[in-house]
Amino acid sequence: MNWYHNNLSAGRSCNDKMIPLEASVLIALLKAGILGEKPELKQFEDRLNSLDIQAVRALAVRHDVVLTVYMALPRENGEQTLQRLRAALRQDFAPTFAKTVNQDLEGRALLEAFEQASIDCIPLKGWGLRRYYADPMSRSMADLDILVREFHQQQIRDVMEKLGYTQDQALTWREAVYRKDPYLHVELHRRIAEDDGSVRAWEENIWNNASREGDMQHLFCLSDEDFYLLHLLHMHKDFRNGVLGFRRLADTWIFRKKHPKLDEESLHEALRKMGLEVFAQRMETLSQVCFEGKPLDPDSEILLRFSMKSSVCGEEKCFKMGNAALQQERGSGAAKMRAVLNLAFPSLGRMKARFPLLEKWPVLLPFCWIFRIMRQLVRSPAEQIENLNYTEISEEEIREMRRVFRAGGVLPEEKE
Repeated sequence: MNWYHNNLSAGRSCNDKMIPLEASVLIALLKAGILGEKPELKQFEDRLNSLDIQAVRALAVRHDVVLTVYMALPRENGEQTLQRLRAALRQDFAPTFAKTVNQDLEGRALLEAFEQASIDCIPLKGWGLRRYYADPMSRSMADLDILVREFHQQQIRDVMEKLGYTQDQALTWREAVYRKDPYLHVELHRRIAEDDGSVRAWEENIWNNASREGDMQHLFCLSDEDFYLLHLLHMHKDFRNGVLGFRRLADTWIFRKKHPKLDEESLHEALRKMGLEVFAQRMETLSQVCFEGKPLDPDSEILLRFSMKSSVCGEEKCFKMGNAALQQERGSGAAKMRAVLNLAFPSLGRMKARFPLLEKWPVLLPFCWIFRIMRQLVRSPAEQIENLNYTEISEEEIREMRRVFRAGGVLPEEKE
């Protein structure tokens, strides 16, 4: 049963202004596309004629779920409004599907090339999540993410160049980025996260829990628990940057649905150490509200409203709002100033990821700060200066983002 009507039956106040019909229909179609089933839309039959087709299309594009939604729509003899929606989405579907087919073919070729070159690797994020969709090709990806065990730069460059890729930017502490026109963008990771402490300890152990894919000798997959932890880490990072798209919620829901027997004890212990236990619970609840009809609680209502305004990728303003909202300073001016200082001068834990020498000589932190700032300004001085401009962020926006963060378990409950 759709969350809109479940909420009505639960006695909560609910109307189209609070939760638009377009979002309800999109989620119903998204669920059907993931499962490869016919969409359950009977509860909307008396209102489909008033559906804003372009609003649904805009939501699908913004949340990058065009493929999944389009494949759930009837091809013929369907309801007239749904036929019009399918026609409206066709122009977005064609290039997105072409990109997905290209990613699939090239991704398989890349993994085979790594196998032949004896490069141990693990496909991450979307490449692993799409296997849980009824049609893996209906789960779009922005790029291909691959973790490499022993990162030998020259060996990897030779393999990539032989396949027609060019390095898109200089090797960083975390990744090497390659591209191949027109669609391919590949991130080869040396590290998964820049967090220190418990996250870093978990990351250092993931290869021990990984297993080989089929008969492959150098292609590995994460354990189910580690895969889910990585998904939540990535989702948490995006959320702190002001992003909570429907696709992330859909991925959370379908993964948990396909894995009802995870090692919950070890998973919860890892989440507790990483400070993600409440966040994970809130996101799982929200995904159940959307896709299983769980009653809408106050936190989920706040998060759902935020999701409807969000997207799969955040904008610069979203990042700034999130960064300012995370600061302890209560006044907007002080919060924005602290946000700028944190961007310019990251903590020792985060700087260790970029500058490993700090592990042994932490006293060099100020010099590494200066080196980092100078390097960024040389690359793109105008962009870097603009990134530190928080004048467009209002006090009301910071207050509202803090409310969202409390609902998501990122900030503790407190009174304004």
